[in-house]
Amino acid sequence: MAELARLGKDPMKTTSEAATGDANRVFDLDLVLIDPDGPGGDPPTGVSINWSEVLVGDYDQNGQVNVSDLTPLGRELNGTVAYDDKSLHGGFAGWPAGDPYDDGGETPPAVGSPAANWRLARIDGDRNGLLTQADITPIAVHWQEALSGYRIYRQAPGESEFTIVPGNAGTSDGLSVDHPTAPGNAPVLYGFADDNATTSGIYLYYVAPFDLQSQEQGPASGIVSIDLDTGTVNSSPVASLSVSPDFAGAPAEITLDATASYDPDGSIAAWEWDFDGDGITDWLSTDPLPEQSSDGTVDSFEEVNPGVVKVTYRQGFAEYLEPTIEVMDNAGAADSDSAQLGISGWVHEVISADDPTFDPPGNEVSFIVQDMEIDPATGEIVICGNVDRSYLDIPAGMRFARRSNSGDWQEESVLQHEGSILDELNGSAVNTEIGWQQNGEPVLLFTVSQLVFGGYSYVMFMSERSQGGTWDTQMVFEGEIPIGGVNRGAINGKIDQIEPGLFYSLVSDTTQGVDGLGFKASKYYVLKYHNGDISSEYSGWTTKDMAHPRHARSLLVEDNGAMSILLGVNYPDEPQKVHVQRRSTDGEWIYDELFHFASEFEGITGQFQLFNSSGSRKLLFVAYLDITDVYSYTYFLVNPANSNSPSALRDDTATKQEFYSGGRGESFLSYIGVDVTGQNRKAVYHDLCQANGTVVHEDVYSMPIEIQPIRASYFDALATESGEVYAVIVVKGGKEFSELVGEVNHQAEVQLFCTRVDPRPVP
Repeated sequence: MAELARLGKDPMKTTSEAATGDANRVFDLDLVLIDPDGPGGDPPTGVSINWSEVLVGDYDQNGQVNVSDLTPLGRELNGTVAYDDKSLHGGFAGWPAGDPYDDGGETPPAVGSPAANWRLARIDGDRNGLLTQADITPIAVHWQEALSGYRIYRQAPGESEFTIVPGNAGTSDGLSVDHPTAPGNAPVLYGFADDNATTSGIYLYYVAPFDLQSQEQGPASGIVSIDLDTGTVNSSPVASLSVSPDFAGAPAEITLDATASYDPDGSIAAWEWDFDGDGITDWLSTDPLPEQSSDGTVDSFEEVNPGVVKVTYRQGFAEYLEPTIEVMDNAGAADSDSAQLGISGWVHEVISADDPTFDPPGNEVSFIVQDMEIDPATGEIVICGNVDRSYLDIPAGMRFARRSNSGDWQEESVLQHEGSILDELNGSAVNTEIGWQQNGEPVLLFTVSQLVFGGYSYVMFMSERSQGGTWDTQMVFEGEIPIGGVNRGAINGKIDQIEPGLFYSLVSDTTQGVDGLGFKASKYYVLKYHNGDISSEYSGWTTKDMAHPRHARSLLVEDNGAMSILLGVNYPDEPQKVHVQRRSTDGEWIYDELFHFASEFEGITGQFQLFNSSGSRKLLFVAYLDITDVYSYTYFLVNPANSNSPSALRDDTATKQEFYSGGRGESFLSYIGVDVTGQNRKAVYHDLCQANGTVVHEDVYSMPIEIQPIRASYFDALATESGEVYAVIVVKGGKEFSELVGEVNHQAEVQLFCTRVDPRPVP
């Protein structure tokens, strides 16, 4: 019962199922000519097919694995089983010693006879030669697996397919031979005479167990051939492949091991490898090792031992890979096996700026991504943003795009270029965020900038999509315009979706100083959307004079309705600080300094992300140092429930990088970086932090040399409920940065959609 519980098996299950696993394959299938008058006389009259039954865990040999199988194990506990040397059977290590038909002249078989040894081997479920308590586990693993008998498959000379050999009169339908009703204490042995095998040539046979109750077939044996003209018999090899590890992050070094393959009556002469299971041979062991792999999924591989290769996979895929091995014996027969392999990497969809799917006609137009979400109802990726016209002073328009699960993109207009409120403001839509209505349709919050006295004013809008597909846009906030300008209603934090029709976001009302010394004051509000109604609440939070609020800011809403605003602030000549403003369920706001960095850190960046880790809530963030106009970064993790100093997870202060941050989810925070070593921007990469505090570096995409230098202008990442991670990256390149001032080469802008497949297990 303990083993069943450990393996998640239902002890009350009574419905049977077919045998599973390679251990249930018949391994001793043998063919003999039926030739009454011997060689040189009349032609053979058929083929005798013989094998011993295999059903792991069925120790009482009644054809089903159940609790009654404990009795034979208890009776024979501490017994021993003798096995042949595996070199006698082509590498198969589980072949019992002796002839199973030799009963020592007694019924039941005499103690110590070969037949008695084969009977004990049936009880040795783990095939280690000892009958111990460990042999209970195979009963639990194969609980309620059953066989009613066997199907014999035959391919006669001139035939291209195998067909089932019908049983003799009285045999159950669907079977060639029935399981014997009273096998006794001897091994269960099968014999069948195929009287229809009389045509000159080579016959091929294999057998497979079958369960009549479930109508399921178990694993097939290897193929055995017999030449009716010469009597020559050859058993095909049995291929067996394992991979270790069976899941890893790219680039991943995986060991493919086929040494468990064997040939019952000969030896394995060659190994044919297909590393990704695409049906194309990547390497045959009798050929020289290539200098490099021609397979698009593999960087390199090496042979460790015969039957073992170490393969480096370069990227992940949308589905699991199924590397395949085909083994060939010394007589030319072959067998294949595959294993499942998951590579946690990225697959890419690159969409250029002039792609008509995203852009209105005209080479000057580019779709600028501003937010990305996953539709909670369909699991589809959606993005939104504005259409920019290369700084030609033409009003921008809002766009919304959806990627179906089949990979097709559908784009629609939220606001037209001309004749809309955007045209009246002569501004561009910025800081766009996606939320979800009660009916499952998206709602967009965005701000539009307008030039005022010495600065910009931001007006906030809301666009709701009807189920009919039309968008309704209305103004939400329009602030006063004091001298010096005001940023009114700029969205600072991602939308915190509580349920359909209810979400919150963090917005700011920031007055810009006229002395050019930075922001004088930044007031923060909590915006609430509830079934189409927008309201806001001032948190009472205003930054101090000369304090510069950094990118690191988030609004966090608890299940009980309590809220926390997290804000990273830079102070001149002071340590960089992280503040928290907490709102209790009764509406009272309480301010506190959460912690501060060491004095050498010049700033903080990235979005804060709270997630659960072993029952406690942790906070991940990044602090940076300015090194000759570029930055180096250190990752920190802190428990906001106390005032302990943050602990560094990873220190990148020895490198020079530009960072763009993003990422949401219960178990990760993502950052996108541009390597600027030697002032040459080379690659975009991704860091993943899990709930256990592990920071994992993974390459997402390296830009082609012809469009360097590059700059990531947008990055975001999020996770589905199943743990898959999606990221969208917008990378600009193709001109020297001095040329990018005042004119952006949109034709060289690449919009790169990356999907990370097969998530890492999260504690």
